[in-house]
Amino acid sequence: HELTHIMLHRAAGGRWLPRWIHEGLAMHVSGEWSIGQDILVARAAWTKNLIQLHRLEGMSVFNGAKANLAYTESYLAVSSLLKKGDPFLLADLLALYRNTNDFLHSFRVVVGTDYSRWTNNWFERTSMQYHLLLFIFDWKLFWLALPLFIILLFLLKRRQNVKTKR
Repeated sequence: HELTHIMLHRAAGGRWLPRWIHEGLAMHVSGEWSIGQDILVARAAWTKNLIQLHRLEGMSVFNGAKANLAYTESYLAVSSLLKKGDPFLLADLLALYRNTNDFLHSFRVVVGTDYSRWTNNWFERTSMQYHLLLFIFDWKLFWLALPLFIILLFLLKRRQNVKTKR
């Protein structure tokens, strides 16, 4: 994880990179991902608590749960960027950035869209992708929903028995 930060710092020529790229790539390379993080993002999306990528710059002052969400969102954003089909996308972005000293221009040229538009689109797609079905697999909600489901089945069966007796 930490070696990825060093590599990114060098690859960017010591220049600033968005924090989500740093943390997301570090998590991606080190394999720091679990299904529980999907549930964390689903819960945040459901409660409208996802964090905009530009707000992740202040990640170092986030508390435990918010920091975990920030790292997870960073991972998802980098994964989304890397899935564009070009295995050299990030390398091209960093090379152009080293040459131009302009991250926003480099991002637009390499990714094909403005940085702010891409981050806003990513946020919207992620909010929609992590919908109610994934949220239901949250174990806290599962144990709340299970008794309600059993009660509903009981009431339906009782109604069916009453109809049968008539």
